[in-house]
Amino acid sequence: MRPYLMLLALGALFGALLLSGPPATRAADKKPNKNDAEEARLRQQIQKLQNELRERERRIDHLQDQLNRVRKGPDPDDARIRALQRRVDQLEDELRRERADDKKRVNDRELDALRRQAKELEALRGAGTVHTLVLRLKKGASQDNVNTLVRSAPKSLERIAGVRGVWVGRITATGGSAEADCHVGVVVLLDDRAALGRFLRDSGYDRFTDGLKRAWEPPAVYDFAP
Repeated sequence: MRPYLMLLALGALFGALLLSGPPATRAADKKPNKNDAEEARLRQQIQKLQNELRERERRIDHLQDQLNRVRKGPDPDDARIRALQRRVDQLEDELRRERADDKKRVNDRELDALRRQAKELEALRGAGTVHTLVLRLKKGASQDNVNTLVRSAPKSLERIAGVRGVWVGRITATGGSAEADCHVGVVVLLDDRAALGRFLRDSGYDRFTDGLKRAWEPPAVYDFAP
């Protein structure tokens, strides 16, 4: 082969190699590298941890500085702390006194209850006559009348002269009882038969029985000597 033709062939081959080499290199440069992304993420985490560590070190230094000031001398807040402690002691003392007062009030209430019971026992022991009423609501009358009567009857009847005690309550019917449809019982303890006569003629008793007529059937009345 002639020398110049050989040179031409070599030149063409070299040119082809140059043209084919750079594109392959550029394509390789554009391909994402997973290792680089992971390295960047780890660097970010490391930076974040370093920042947190520096912040913690700053807080530790601040607390250490406070501790050193306390060790060097009395805390300037000691006076305020002592004042607060005195206030706590005062409140605790007030609480103890209030608890003692509460206990006394409870004892006073128990004493009042015992006095009432003693009064009731004395009324029972000294009563010479018992006046009893058994009451039924009229058909269609509201049950509210029962609550009203139980609440108001003692106040109305206890004011009458000769009355020793008044008990008013709902009647508890037992199986087969003839009083199963009765609703309220009223028991009045009086000094004697003469007191009963005065009681029945008293205007307060008349007002009481007149108030029953609207919602109550005529009562069944029983008088007896205990």
